[in-house]
Amino acid sequence: MTPPTTLGTRRRPRRASLLAALAATTLAFGLITAGGGTASAASPPATQYLGNDGWCHFNNGWGGSFFCGAYAWYQMPNGYWETFADGTDTAVWTRWNSSNGLSPWVSLGGKTIPIAQSVNIVDANGWEWAVQVLGTDDNWWYDTRLGGPAGSWTGWRNKPAV
Repeated sequence: MTPPTTLGTRRRPRRASLLAALAATTLAFGLITAGGGTASAASPPATQYLGNDGWCHFNNGWGGSFFCGAYAWYQMPNGYWETFADGTDTAVWTRWNSSNGLSPWVSLGGKTIPIAQSVNIVDANGWEWAVQVLGTDDNWWYDTRLGGPAGSWTGWRNKPAV
């Protein structure tokens, strides 16, 4: 997987336009969970807290260091959870739990604009879903997970692969 490292040179839109685009895109693609909120009946296994180092972290052993509010959770069909967070390097990182415990943090790469709710889960259908992030070019980028429990990632694209 080779995510984009340079995402264009367009002029940045005004913040109000950016937030309106976030709201419209979230509604259009059916947000599952972002920034700690969830649309499912179950609650994610951890919540964020602000550490003394100025970064947010997850409790309950999930750890990590990320921009506050820039994360999303997805509950997989087997009941386990996966989280995606905008790391301190502005790349997207993921971690999941399973019967073997917690995975290590794995980078999906990319470069994001680290603002609250800039990481979302969209187009979710069982084992397939897309991680949506706001790229440094002010466009939405998607890395889509395909397949069953083992799954694979498509790499960063400017539209979902499903």
